[in-house]
Amino acid sequence: LLDSGTLTVGGSLTINGGTLDLAGGTLDLGGNTLSYTGTATLEYSGAGPYTTTDDEFPSSGGPANLILGSPGGVTLHADRAIAGSLVLASGEFSSGGHSLHIGGDWTKTGGTYEAGTGTVFFNGTGGQTLQSGGETFNNLTVNKSGTLSLPDALDVDGTLTILSGTLNAAG
Repeated sequence: LLDSGTLTVGGSLTINGGTLDLAGGTLDLGGNTLSYTGTATLEYSGAGPYTTTDDEFPSSGGPANLILGSPGGVTLHADRAIAGSLVLASGEFSSGGHSLHIGGDWTKTGGTYEAGTGTVFFNGTGGQTLQSGGETFNNLTVNKSGTLSLPDALDVDGTLTILSGTLNAAG
């Protein structure tokens, strides 16, 4: 939990199955690398607003799970992928016009999703669930083995693409 101030790391940092919670502080890797292993989670829970960075959300070796709980919101800075699940708990999550690949579930318990021009890809193996909470997606692509289940309404304003797998609107 990084509640305030700056955490400066002089070497590499690995989050091994735990949670890096940016609750109000700043992570400074000084050009070093952060990697996540196993079921590690990146969480934004501070007042915000936040824009993700390569420091805490690298393009490779990134978190398995993403929890968005910042009342001030979180904006994605680049195309990213998570092997696990996304939870939108509060605040606004903005795609920033970028794509997000998700290997697990999308669960909205609060907050809002601003799709912009971004695309969300569901690419996990086995079953996945998209609980949108009535949010609108710009583009949505299903490219997975198994089924993507929709327990609530899905609104896609752009293109819905099913490359492989099954989309189950009955939930």
